[in-house]
Amino acid sequence: MTRRAGFLVGVLSLTFAACASHRESLQLDTARVPAEHLIAAVRTQETAVSKFTGQGSVSFESPEASGSVFFTVALQKPESLLVRFQGPFGINVGFLFADRRSFVLYNAMENWYAAGPAGPAGIRSVLPVDLTFDQLIDAFTGTFRLPENLLPASYSVDDGQYLLVFPRGSGMSSYWIDPELHAVTRYRIAEGDSALVEASTDDWTEEGGRHVPRRVTLTFPASSRQVSVYYSSVDVTPDALPFSYEVPAKARHRALH
Repeated sequence: MTRRAGFLVGVLSLTFAACASHRESLQLDTARVPAEHLIAAVRTQETAVSKFTGQGSVSFESPEASGSVFFTVALQKPESLLVRFQGPFGINVGFLFADRRSFVLYNAMENWYAAGPAGPAGIRSVLPVDLTFDQLIDAFTGTFRLPENLLPASYSVDDGQYLLVFPRGSGMSSYWIDPELHAVTRYRIAEGDSALVEASTDDWTEEGGRHVPRRVTLTFPASSRQVSVYYSSVDVTPDALPFSYEVPAKARHRALH
């Protein structure tokens, strides 16, 4: 994995879910709650948050290195996001800005930046996983979107949650859904028998009338990488979103590969 991809593993992992607090708990019974009913309830919650700001810390482990960094995030769904990274004592580490047209990544520690289109090819050049821009937005909001226009291959109850499994090429994508939150709280994307990415959430609290997890863990088993995010504060109804940023004039440009 390149240094750019390693730096952005943390970015990918700055995830949290936000759901409306007033909802009817679904009976944990697949015979009484059809899959179509469950999917409709989840899709309603997918649009519950359109903008937010938040801050916290992210720690990462990989074969090459481990560490932690503080971050702040501002997001307007579905158009744009800005994530700023800080080290100890408020040291500027860098930022990522992305909208539907393009993205800019700046590494303040080494004073270089990369920029390109926000389509899948551009995102793949700086992230170690295959994501569209919409999926990147979903990752930051924690609104793990169910696959579109697909019927589940299986529907069951597992460990106190609903489990929907969808076909995905030669593999499967699995989504665990909380019956009270109506939200995907855990997912696993696999190719064959091998997991590509696994995500889980815990320490759920209520913020601004919506439930959010304070902690999110994202694991990439094939590359032995794991990222854990802890949110110290979240505002799901911010009055303003700080999207201004600046790349220093003397920053070196890094070509995308």
